[in-house]
Amino acid sequence: MRKKIGYPLVIKAVVEGKTHKTEFGGVAIDIGNEEELIDKANKIVGRLKDMGIYDKFAGFVLQEMVSGIEVIIGGLRDEKFGPLVMLGVGGIFVEIMRDISFRIAPIARTDALEMMAELKAGRIFEGFRGRGVNKDEIIDAIVRASRVIASMERIKEMEFNPVIVNEEGAFVVDARFVLK
Repeated sequence: MRKKIGYPLVIKAVVEGKTHKTEFGGVAIDIGNEEELIDKANKIVGRLKDMGIYDKFAGFVLQEMVSGIEVIIGGLRDEKFGPLVMLGVGGIFVEIMRDISFRIAPIARTDALEMMAELKAGRIFEGFRGRGVNKDEIIDAIVRASRVIASMERIKEMEFNPVIVNEEGAFVVDARFVLK
């Protein structure tokens, strides 16, 4: 079922073998109208051709533009500890900031709260400079992710990044799964 979305929106290129769309210029945000959408799509296609990866281009995904704080929620299956759930500073800065907390999955709501407090940037969940967050939604998202990684043994890694958190809720903007 297709949902009609309005502007502003985000366009993302889907390219086989490429999980980080920003690395090849495959994302354009805050698009305000159809003319701008067509222009951004053409520019992305041009970059894909210039980079020699246009043959792996599968199309575009259009998403509603959501603003807020970017976090990463994920999980992995560790050889020693088993299923782990992860929370951290998200978006394109996840590898640079390395502000991440782990727990053995599945977890309870109190564990999710502890994970949030452990982050150096943990104050963002209390609201910061006029940016509020829906704490219950982010806690629920962490707990649900922990249940998924704990119960689905076929999943080796999963990553929801970014998850945009604002006063309204927690919105998964991109996801990646690695299966055994």
